[in-house]
Amino acid sequence: EMCIRDPPWSKLYQNLPPRSNRPMVLVNSNFSIAHFDDLPAKDGDDFFAPFVDKIPIYADYRNAIKVHRAAQKKFPDFIDALIKADKYEIFVRPHPREDPRHYLDWYDKIPADEKTHVHLASKSNITQLILACDLEISCENCTTTLEAWMANKPTVGLTFAKHTMFYNQEICCMQPECDTPENLPSLVDQALKNPEQNEYRAGREAHLKKWIYKPDGRSAERAAETILQAIEDRPKPKRIRLSLANRRRGLKLRFLSAINEPYNARLKHIIKRLLFGEKGNQTIRYRNYMKAIRPSEVTEARHRIKDVEQPSD
Repeated sequence: EMCIRDPPWSKLYQNLPPRSNRPMVLVNSNFSIAHFDDLPAKDGDDFFAPFVDKIPIYADYRNAIKVHRAAQKKFPDFIDALIKADKYEIFVRPHPREDPRHYLDWYDKIPADEKTHVHLASKSNITQLILACDLEISCENCTTTLEAWMANKPTVGLTFAKHTMFYNQEICCMQPECDTPENLPSLVDQALKNPEQNEYRAGREAHLKKWIYKPDGRSAERAAETILQAIEDRPKPKRIRLSLANRRRGLKLRFLSAINEPYNARLKHIIKRLLFGEKGNQTIRYRNYMKAIRPSEVTEARHRIKDVEQPSD
């Protein structure tokens, strides 16, 4: 992870949401497998097949899917409690793997006079939101909690069934938790009055050191240097003879790049995106295709990084 709160990398995220005189509360959902409850059981079985025998907490994945769906249904109750308090600028950021229709349906039902200070930020950059917010709220075990700590933001954690796949006993001791919607506004107010949350600071710093190591903006540089050194130190490889399948893949990559499509694109997915976008039922393959990075996005990211690396006058 780059250290997003400090220059030069913070320059990448200067287009922050407009501010109001209310404290900005960012609420992140994390129900990334809830959608399997709407799909054939085989889809969930296929998704977890590579992990179920290797990671013990994944053994109960079928029940975990049900738990995630139940939590996803309860999640809006917490946001509604914040809306009723009528004193926050609320940004709701669903997990990218969630079906956006669940939140669009909820958002459409909010009375017009209450929507003024509620924003459904499905496509907003999570880093920009974290840097802009005054407080971040996550659901059980979510990486946005760590990212908020890296940006020195106070946090509150929402808890649900505390299933072992989602609830981390280590992180639960590092922030105030809430399992009842009615209690959330008071916890938010306490955190806003005490944004340092010093009672949790030592645990958070130790946790970040363990999992992030050094959030100094040089992690990618260190990884690149290690890879480069490994390449330079290896014996000279024999010439690789490309098979027909290898050449076919290369031609596919060149063609898809030329039309600004990711490598996992299929013709039917391209047509569906052009005609319907995110509307309608989405298969796992189509979700993955829509999330994939396109060549134009790579080019844009390179230009932005290059601009950041330029010395300031």
